[in-house]
Amino acid sequence: ILGLSYLKSGEKPLAATAMEMSYKSSFNTGITEEALFTHGKVCYELSRFSQATKIFKTYLDQYPKGSRYQESVELLTDSY
Repeated sequence: ILGLSYLKSGEKPLAATAMEMSYKSSFNTGITEEALFTHGKVCYELSRFSQATKIFKTYLDQYPKGSRYQESVELLTDSY
């Protein structure tokens, strides 16, 4: 995934954009779930708390049994 490459190189704003695009365009549920979570996490790390809050709420609604559910709850709580 392009977003992961941007993360590894420290380009978090570009990673956030790539993750959002991946989430919106992927047909693979696993990739979509991971891209949505990572997009939220990167927004959180960039102090885009309002955006991160919306993303984590979406993740929790769409993936109530997701592998990143608990971490999403914690980051959502910290985003407020």
